[in-house]
Amino acid sequence: MNCQCGQGKSWREIAWLFGRAVAYALTTFPVLIKFDGLRENGKIYTVGIDAFPDYEATRRFDGADLSLILREVFPTDPASAPGQDEPSIVRLADLLAMIDRVARSGCYIAIRIDAAASGGPFEIVMGDGIFQKQGVRYQGADLVALLEASVSHYNAL
Repeated sequence: MNCQCGQGKSWREIAWLFGRAVAYALTTFPVLIKFDGLRENGKIYTVGIDAFPDYEATRRFDGADLSLILREVFPTDPASAPGQDEPSIVRLADLLAMIDRVARSGCYIAIRIDAAASGGPFEIVMGDGIFQKQGVRYQGADLVALLEASVSHYNAL
């Protein structure tokens, strides 16, 4: 699958790296991954680690290449990567590619992963662009279901 995710990286690789970010967030500090199609500087991706109150551990990375940012923030040995043809990786890759297309249409989508969140560890907030002043928020325990709901909401507009 071709992607506009920077430097020709595949969405399957990004989905696997995204899984690393989820594992980190569920065991360490909350993580925010944002697709921001409203930015005009080309750096539409943000990955942030919220280590409050440890401000020294709090980090934010912005860039045009999501795979590069994820590899920098959550370093890993590529040899430890599972097959990128696994159904769960393929489905997540497809959803992330759709989220990217939504963002590039003039929206932002922020995905927050926080094990301590009372409504479930995953929260997705979408806004601006075609949503005008109305934002959309989903929260729960099933990331794939929340991403599917977000894409469905966008497609219904």
